[in-house]
Amino acid sequence: MRAIMTGDFPGGERLAADGREIAGRAGEPDAENLLVAVLFPVWIERPGNGTAGTGLSSAIESASNDRVRDTLTCARLLWDTTTGAGAAEYRAMLRSLGDQIAQPRDMHWAFNMACLASAAARQQDKPQAARLADALEPYAATGIVWAGAAAFFGSAAHWLGMLATTLGRHQLAGQYLATALAFHERLGAAPWIARTHVEQARLLLATGGNARALRLLAAAAEITTRCGMSTLAADINSLATSHPEAANPAFPDP
Repeated sequence: MRAIMTGDFPGGERLAADGREIAGRAGEPDAENLLVAVLFPVWIERPGNGTAGTGLSSAIESASNDRVRDTLTCARLLWDTTTGAGAAEYRAMLRSLGDQIAQPRDMHWAFNMACLASAAARQQDKPQAARLADALEPYAATGIVWAGAAAFFGSAAHWLGMLATTLGRHQLAGQYLATALAFHERLGAAPWIARTHVEQARLLLATGGNARALRLLAAAAEITTRCGMSTLAADINSLATSHPEAANPAFPDP
């Protein structure tokens, strides 16, 4: 987990493959699902990788129980909305999942909330964002892990900041994202530092802080290049091109 968390994606993939082989030899029934959990943070940054979609579909079909299947389906929802799923597909997947917010707060729940938060933010689903924000708020100071801590999935405050921006709660979003950034910096989690920088930039562009937003996007872009994060790189480009005024602000912020 640490290699991927800190941005060494190739090293993490090698370790994950070795672990999968050992688990397979030991007869571990969830070996394939554990591999999916470990590699998912890498896969979401490589939308052109056919292995990701195939791996998620296979894991969903072979899930050992309904709760694991729901978690893998939440991961699939994040994947699909990240790679261009429209509103109809999003709604259909939400219906198939049922009310995940009301599910037991077990080892799967927080990861599921993070996936749902990402999807709600991308789809600008404000009613869902509000429910998720209320549910996640008590966990703002914690980190999110998946599959018995096999994979790190960011500070809960990162997802809360994203939800708060979606809901127009700008001051609260800034506070959450500052908490998330400090959390990720303590861990040396470069990919998550970049993701939080992008969410901070998104917030600043919505509130007129163009110059600082550009600096944050530039810092995030450096990490995406170093780590090979094509999805986040596309988000950075989309933010920059959708706010052309940010490149040449009439009144730059300090």
